[in-house]
Amino acid sequence: MTNDFPHLSLKLIKDAPPQKRSWGGPKENPITTRNKVNREEHASNLMNSVEKITHNWNENIQKRKQNSDVNLPEMPEAVSLHLRIDTNTFPVEELRKFNIEVVGELEEGYVIGASEDTSLNTLSEKIGKFSERKQNNIASLWEIAEGIEWKREILSFGLFQAYENLNDNDFLYLDIGISCLSTIYVPDHPSKRKNIEVK
Repeated sequence: MTNDFPHLSLKLIKDAPPQKRSWGGPKENPITTRNKVNREEHASNLMNSVEKITHNWNENIQKRKQNSDVNLPEMPEAVSLHLRIDTNTFPVEELRKFNIEVVGELEEGYVIGASEDTSLNTLSEKIGKFSERKQNNIASLWEIAEGIEWKREILSFGLFQAYENLNDNDFLYLDIGISCLSTIYVPDHPSKRKNIEVK
């Protein structure tokens, strides 16, 4: 191909053989594939985690009400969650459809989230539909972690080592830092801008 516009810097100035387009998308992780094959088992594991998390949440709320004279700070009306997803096939923004807001993204697909749906009904419904073969995206939700082990991902080494030995009667002073990208509002679905030609 000849450059009919010599005053423009065009990248393509010669013929090239046609390229075969791939329509397959990203390769599915073997864990996601296994979850699709073993739907009932995967759904059962996730539901067990959901039930434990909601049970512990309600139990914690009741304990705090019983100890109202201790002057504890108010709990936020949101359940904290620690998830692991297949980042190749499950965009982290999709968690909003589960009524889960993303608080932080960690390595290896780990996500810290929070849900104002303290019974996790929406998440439970989606897991149920996956078990009934009505949808597949739950296969990419690998794990809903509970217990001490997931805290290894977010705590410093020293704090994690001391975590199990912390006493409920001890006074703890925490120095917490929060960093944000900016104060500029970013819409959920940014509008596509037209390409700008630079001469």
